[in-house]
Amino acid sequence: MATTAADVLCSALERRGTTHMFGIPGSETIELWDALRRSSGLASVVPTNELTGSFMAIGHARASGRPGVLSTIGGPGFTYALTGLAEARLDSIPLVHVAALPARREDGGPGLQWIAQGEIAGPLVKAIVDIPEPGATADAVDEAFDLATSGEPGPVLLQYEPATLAGRARDGARAAGAPEPPSEAGIDEVVARLLAAQRPVLLCGLGASGAAADVTRLAETLRAPVLTTTSGRGVVSERHPLSLVHDVPGGSTAVLDELLGGADIVLCVGCRLSHNGSRGFRLRLAPETLVRVDSSPEVLGPPYPASLELMADARPFVAAVAERVAAGTAASAWTEENVADLRRRLAEARSPLPEPAVAGATPERFFAALRDALPDDAVVTADSGLHQFLLRAHFPVLAPGTLVVPANYQSMGFGIPAAIGAALATGARTVAVVGDGGLNIAGFELLTAVRLGVRLTVVVLVDRHFGLIRAQQLRRAGNAFGVDIPVADLRLLAESLGAAHVLVDDVDADGLGQALDAAGVVLVEVPTDAPDPTAINRARNLGVSLARTTVGPGALAEFYGALRPRRKR
Repeated sequence: MATTAADVLCSALERRGTTHMFGIPGSETIELWDALRRSSGLASVVPTNELTGSFMAIGHARASGRPGVLSTIGGPGFTYALTGLAEARLDSIPLVHVAALPARREDGGPGLQWIAQGEIAGPLVKAIVDIPEPGATADAVDEAFDLATSGEPGPVLLQYEPATLAGRARDGARAAGAPEPPSEAGIDEVVARLLAAQRPVLLCGLGASGAAADVTRLAETLRAPVLTTTSGRGVVSERHPLSLVHDVPGGSTAVLDELLGGADIVLCVGCRLSHNGSRGFRLRLAPETLVRVDSSPEVLGPPYPASLELMADARPFVAAVAERVAAGTAASAWTEENVADLRRRLAEARSPLPEPAVAGATPERFFAALRDALPDDAVVTADSGLHQFLLRAHFPVLAPGTLVVPANYQSMGFGIPAAIGAALATGARTVAVVGDGGLNIAGFELLTAVRLGVRLTVVVLVDRHFGLIRAQQLRRAGNAFGVDIPVADLRLLAESLGAAHVLVDDVDADGLGQALDAAGVVLVEVPTDAPDPTAINRARNLGVSLARTTVGPGALAEFYGALRPRRKR
């Protein structure tokens, strides 16, 4: 049946599994939002701005496994969302940004709010797909989704002239292309190397999340320890005795280097091995023992070339490998005692930055209490900041895709909107752990959460500073400057936005459990001490500050660089 292109766009999104579109309506998107009003299966979510809307779409994508969808006008709405595109690009999140094209004059010249939208977005997205005329709408949506999900997932910009969506069009369903099956020869070679290995190690990233059950099965058959990147945490439950947890930013990699240096095969599945994925490129992964499997050729090769590189989707690949390994006889020399010792030594790894007291206790104690109060599959999000470092260091992740942090772009303001997107995708209580800075950026999204009726708990670690930057300033310059944050009365803020407020200043009291059991939206205020340097650190910091002013930061950086161990290749 003939209908408007805007209606076709909405029905095409529904056909691809989209349940929510995030964005703010505008003059150029009237036809689209009118079609959204008529849609029976596609809900619209209006955030406070397009930046937080893009983070909601990312959170929804992480929790649902389907591309997040964002709608903006051209011009300022589009540019507000750019940080979300960058976040999705660097963290391999499928996202479709449906954007109106900026206006042009009748003679083709730039009109109101005109910018070179495609040129600006080009470096941040996998591809730009245009809807050239109304009849091409359904195909354009399918193309955008295929591009966002194929190979290395990422954001795609889907552009249209506002008048195009008002045109008449017919919907047309097209079957999504099936991924290429993994190479049989590649599977056989990996299986042979795993069965012959005495010290196999599995290294899993976000791309392995869909293969979690088979990764666990493979690890158990081989008796192989499992490491993950930050985004891959939970692929094997971190309560599992074969799971090795090391996610301490800036912490020593000595135990990891010992483990990986002694391995005779490191099977790396679905890992970009980006800065965070490789612990700041400090992981020592020898090419002769490294086997890399990824759905995209873009992530294979440097800076970590491997003896075998295979292009394959993780789920069918790991399933096939696990089945064939189970039929063979593994030669693994790993013992329960070996792996338990590694788990203990990695658990003792500490951040080089001082840790604050949280709710009158250690961060380890606080996050253990948070873990105990949540179901295994609860999604927990975080902003960029010291609180994220503490969460990653002390919070066990028990299911894939349940720790959602901005791993490689590290945007402040990410945690609360990402949690809202995840809550909409799962229907379950979601927890955002943020700091003062993230709350100041995105705190008004509590109003959005209340309006939507989601089950959201926002845990705010309140130290009245940009805590991470303050700690780094004290460590590197000897002084802290520009890092004090004014914080509103959180009880009054929560009440004004329709949320409940709970003060948790004693981790051993029942306030945290009550906050997580409560219905609706809850703002949990957690007093956090901003740690001051010890006398030894003060002296060191003063020396650093004097050295920077005397010999200059460049010479000081060269000095520190000379002290760092070089990675052997």
